[in-house]
Amino acid sequence: MSITVSVKKCCQELLSDMTAAINDDLICLRRFSESDIPMWASWFNNPEVTHFMNKGETKTTVEMQRKHMEAMEASESDVQLAIVEDGSDMLVGSVGLHKISKKHQTADLSILIGEPQAWGKGYGTAAIALMLTYGFLELGLHKITGGMWSGNAASEKCFINNGFKHEGTKRQQFICDGDYVDELCYGLLRSEWGGQR
Repeated sequence: MSITVSVKKCCQELLSDMTAAINDDLICLRRFSESDIPMWASWFNNPEVTHFMNKGETKTTVEMQRKHMEAMEASESDVQLAIVEDGSDMLVGSVGLHKISKKHQTADLSILIGEPQAWGKGYGTAAIALMLTYGFLELGLHKITGGMWSGNAASEKCFINNGFKHEGTKRQQFICDGDYVDELCYGLLRSEWGGQR
């Protein structure tokens, strides 16, 4: 079995119109706009947001984030989307599929709820669910992986809520608050996924 559609073609169709979106009752995933970039960049300069991330060692500028957005849109193996509250269109985070492999039918999922006032509302779980639907049904992926630092209970819960299985631990992979922490590795096969088939 091979990926049924070109990643680039699928992404271009999704992102060709700023009104095109993937949504549920809580959130909507859409293309990042130029006006989103300052807020998006600010998240990576907030120690509260980057506490469990390999970010924040250097300041993220608006220009750096703009170049990142342009690289993601040009990429053949990445899809990065904005997470916005349904109804208000308030930007609250980003979610992506990365290292998308046509050969192996795999991708790695990233998730960030960057607005602290949006934490604990189920947006991360909902965003992952929407990206799983996109990855498994639109891209024809066989497996999607994700990871987080040990101690990041909120992120781990989002993946577990979507059926991901703990596949391994990279011991003492990062430093957080002066101590070594593990990287937890999770994965989900399409055959294990509880979404629409």
